[in-house]
Amino acid sequence: MHCMIHRYALAVKTLPPDLKTILDDVVAMVNFIKNSPLNTRMLRLLCQELNAEEESLLFHTEVRWLSRGNVVARVVTLKGELKEFFERNKKEKTRVFVNKLSDNKWITKLAYLNDIFSRINAVNTSLQGYSATVIDFVDKLRAFQMKLKLWQEKVTAGRYDVFENMSDSLSVLCEDDVNEVSDLINKHLVSLSQELENYFPDITDLDCKLIRNPLKVDPTSLPDELQEEFIDFVNDSTAKDSFDSLSLTRFWSTMACSYPTLAKNCVRNLLMFPSTYRCEQGFSALCLIKNKLRSRLAVKDDIRVALSKTVPRIDLLVANKQAQPSH
Repeated sequence: MHCMIHRYALAVKTLPPDLKTILDDVVAMVNFIKNSPLNTRMLRLLCQELNAEEESLLFHTEVRWLSRGNVVARVVTLKGELKEFFERNKKEKTRVFVNKLSDNKWITKLAYLNDIFSRINAVNTSLQGYSATVIDFVDKLRAFQMKLKLWQEKVTAGRYDVFENMSDSLSVLCEDDVNEVSDLINKHLVSLSQELENYFPDITDLDCKLIRNPLKVDPTSLPDELQEEFIDFVNDSTAKDSFDSLSLTRFWSTMACSYPTLAKNCVRNLLMFPSTYRCEQGFSALCLIKNKLRSRLAVKDDIRVALSKTVPRIDLLVANKQAQPSH
């Protein structure tokens, strides 16, 4: 089963040509500064001089899920300082950047990218976690799809308050430009919804009601082999108390002895992993342990300690050691 967060990242990657051009302009500005150590230092000094919130830009990395949103957000934060920097730079290429940063319509589209990328990244981050299940992913994905439809309806009605940064920039645009931006946003939101449906065609067929809220399920709606066992389950007071106090994964695991057929049906869905979070966590731990300052290559034991959730009993370990006597 492929990582569902990876599928989500591919689905939200699509941009209309007009918005893709804005992102390309942002990447070009960042690369112009970051590729030159001198320009990087000069921008940092300018930011310090102007008391800016940040002092540097971020490189755009295509394979990192959150990179686009972080890069655009930093450029939006420093757009005033960037315009000042490019105006002081007398190279011909920087004139194009100054024109972009002086164009209110370009700034408005950039603000929309910042708003929508921040929403997309927030969903991506919420899907990550050590104990996340497919049930959690389905709930959050359905919520995001409903939000996309809500945003589309509001934009169609001329209400742009859902996109905070963009709504502030719209006030300086003429009516034709506002309509153009509105059509572009609608087009993007529709494409996002379509891409999510294409990448997750079976997401609506996954009925998790039995797992999430079994006490409200009609026994007759279940398969014949589950009905009698389910009736025993819903009338078990101990099971009801455990359901309120335990997580879904632990609850259905504890029901495996008392109600094996029912629990097996539920655990089968809970066992599916929605992301490669644990694998990525291992890679991050390895990068910290096996760095250029360490010559030891055997990291098996170090990785086990870094990824283990077992708390070491330091008092017991120390008690078994003999103290060094004084000389």
